[in-house]
Amino acid sequence: MNNVCCIYATAPLIQVSDLIDCYKMLLNSQKSFVFPVTQFSYPVQRALTLNADVSPLESSVETMCISIENIGTAAASLCITWDQVRVAFPFQLMTQKQVVESIEKVMSGPSASDYYNSAKYYLGEGLDPEQALKWINSAVEIRGKSAYWMTCLQAQIHAELNNYDLAIASANLSMEEAEKAGNTNYVKMNKQSIEVWSKKK
Repeated sequence: MNNVCCIYATAPLIQVSDLIDCYKMLLNSQKSFVFPVTQFSYPVQRALTLNADVSPLESSVETMCISIENIGTAAASLCITWDQVRVAFPFQLMTQKQVVESIEKVMSGPSASDYYNSAKYYLGEGLDPEQALKWINSAVEIRGKSAYWMTCLQAQIHAELNNYDLAIASANLSMEEAEKAGNTNYVKMNKQSIEVWSKKK
């Protein structure tokens, strides 16, 4: 074996022509190796510099390893291991603030979107339509009748329960609010649904 080419997984867009050019350069230059060098696309002052303690290793690591270690609820360490050294960069996360906000949201009760998404899932999966109707009614009550996408789903659930009069009423409301919002897709969808349901009454 006369030559070895090392391609990192971080270079997925490398072209065959680049490899050929580098190989020709290696042969013509009579050097022992060739490696690519590129220019910063922005001032070097914007590069990130981190200070960390370097720990020696008892044995050599041939392949550079990047890992997340010392993982806690709000902190961890980014570790880089290569050759005979290991460098750890500790960092912290704003997890406490996010968790507290999530807990407060859950404990305050479901939102209109929660009710809507649950009802939509139940309808799409063919699950209990009565429960789906309760959820979408709660969503519309919280969000208001201007939420045409919610009243449209409400109409579809009524139709699933064969309550076509209620389905048409919700579809008309959805179509009216969709027209105000300029959403022609919902206007068209509601018109088509009303035509179908009117024949089933």
